[in-house]
Amino acid sequence: MVPALLILTFTPITIPGLDERKGKASRSDSPDRISLGPPVWLKSHNVKLANKYTPAMTIPENIVTYGLNKEAVYPPAPFSPGERYPEYPFQSIATSPNHVYALVRDCLRRLGLDPEHFGSKSWNPLEGIVRPGDNVVVKPNWVYHKNKGSGSQESVTTHPSVVRALLDYIWIALAGEGTVIVGDAPIQGCKLDELLRARNWHELSEFYSQNGNMHVILEDWRLEVYHGRTHLTFQKEIRKHR
Repeated sequence: MVPALLILTFTPITIPGLDERKGKASRSDSPDRISLGPPVWLKSHNVKLANKYTPAMTIPENIVTYGLNKEAVYPPAPFSPGERYPEYPFQSIATSPNHVYALVRDCLRRLGLDPEHFGSKSWNPLEGIVRPGDNVVVKPNWVYHKNKGSGSQESVTTHPSVVRALLDYIWIALAGEGTVIVGDAPIQGCKLDELLRARNWHELSEFYSQNGNMHVILEDWRLEVYHGRTHLTFQKEIRKHR
């Protein structure tokens, strides 16, 4: 079952090597919290949001909304919606309901983004935040490749179906062209390749490569990675900024 509470937040974030501007780093404590980062980012209280493609606009520093659906379950890859929404740009439709997609879509509606076009083919909730040609960063939570406690893996990492829904609206705002980097800095001992493979994260990149010119890149932002040798020893790998 999907956790009943899904949180979507736009928050300040700076990724080393991607943007030289200094801002607050973002840390999300919810496994279903998504952060949209540079070069589309937010600064201090009610200030201007802009990049070289996007006219400045004023929005609060942190915008948070949430949705509830106690009947929701995580859908299988490629995580397409279970119904054809008016704005949905692709042919792929799931054969069963996708409550996660519906929750993310409703969160964008509740944020009041492009309200005059909601329910129509031209609804573009991220217009003015993301523009064609932009480079966009999406930060899910990739904390650890397994849950050492009694809970599910989804209480440790964001499920890719949450990000797939958001990526569709980024695709709309980019007009199908651009680059989206999906990344995080997990715990140093996390086997990220194993995590991404087990949850079918790579199917996101494959889906968009087959449907337009939006390139989705999965990145590991850790500067230190620990490779276990035995249960008592490990090898430390030091990485440099890109």
